[in-house]
Amino acid sequence: MKALRNMKRICLVSMFFLAIQGCAMNFWKLEGISDLDFSKVDAGSYDGHAEWGFLVKVALTVEADGARVTNIILTKHQNGLGKKAEVIIDYVVAKQSLEVDTISGATVSSLTILKAIKNALTN
Repeated sequence: MKALRNMKRICLVSMFFLAIQGCAMNFWKLEGISDLDFSKVDAGSYDGHAEWGFLVKVALTVEADGARVTNIILTKHQNGLGKKAEVIIDYVVAKQSLEVDTISGATVSSLTILKAIKNALTN
């Protein structure tokens, strides 16, 4: 009986945190990441980072030649289960845009990587 009560508590607490994270993710996606005109980025190397609470931390370097972003080097990706989101970097470079689809099953890591790229190019 006590084990069942503890299990219910764990489930309720987990659902609460997932609901809050889902709301925060929708807000962050809408307010924190918008497209940039990569052709207006000056030539150089730019460092950026972003965090999603304690779950996901990203640090990266964006390299640009003055007309386009040429390379994005991921220097840190604490990701839980979101390692497969790292491919989003290739999509950003190919499309020259932050408006790319997130990686299914790694949405939080995808958004955190995109936010780090935006931070690198705007800060």
